[in-house]
Amino acid sequence: MIKCNTCGEEKEESCFVLRKERSNKYRNICKVCYSGRQRINYYKRKKENPFISRHQRTLSSAKQRGIAYDLTPEFLKFIWTGICPVSGEKIFFAESEEDRTNENSAELDRFDPSLGYIKGNVAWISRKYNRKKLDSNLEELEKLVFWMKTHTPVQQGSSIIDKPKHIPWNKGLKTPNSTPIGEENPTSILTEKDVRNILKEYTGSRGQMAMLAKTYKVSPATIRKIIKRQSWKHIE
Repeated sequence: MIKCNTCGEEKEESCFVLRKERSNKYRNICKVCYSGRQRINYYKRKKENPFISRHQRTLSSAKQRGIAYDLTPEFLKFIWTGICPVSGEKIFFAESEEDRTNENSAELDRFDPSLGYIKGNVAWISRKYNRKKLDSNLEELEKLVFWMKTHTPVQQGSSIIDKPKHIPWNKGLKTPNSTPIGEENPTSILTEKDVRNILKEYTGSRGQMAMLAKTYKVSPATIRKIIKRQSWKHIE
């Protein structure tokens, strides 16, 4: 057990990050507390240097997605106005996880999605309008606006839908020999000769099923199904 210097709780070694350079080989802060501290430091750095933070994050994302990128923190600061060019409302850099979903949090948008994050193709806009635009180009947005202006939704009317008839599974169909029966079944312990002997030997006396089961090394249930003709029906 190791005691966390942040929360003061004693936890298993698996709850701590392994560090070879330390004598005890573990950090003195548990993973949960360390993750929380890293998150706080991340937003602190983001608040102090928002353009450097956004530059690093967007550059990393662009590399992973194979998108062109030639921006710099200085250029991102140069095009910053603090106003959404679409709505005219103030925008801000998110400083917490709650702020990230705020409609007026600032996001870097590519004007033409087919191009990368390059100078002349990016602008700071609000999350609200960036979500609406997504990866649409100007032609697609114009089509959408035209449709919204000219389209009148249908208010009344109906049509007949041809619903497929529900047929119970395997109704009227037989699949003989789909599962081997009798001796041909690889799971069968008994032979046809054994089954005939069981039917011949059974007299109905009490405890006889258990005795037959012991003799033929099967369960009493197997003997019972044979006697009641629930299995091995093909044996006369």
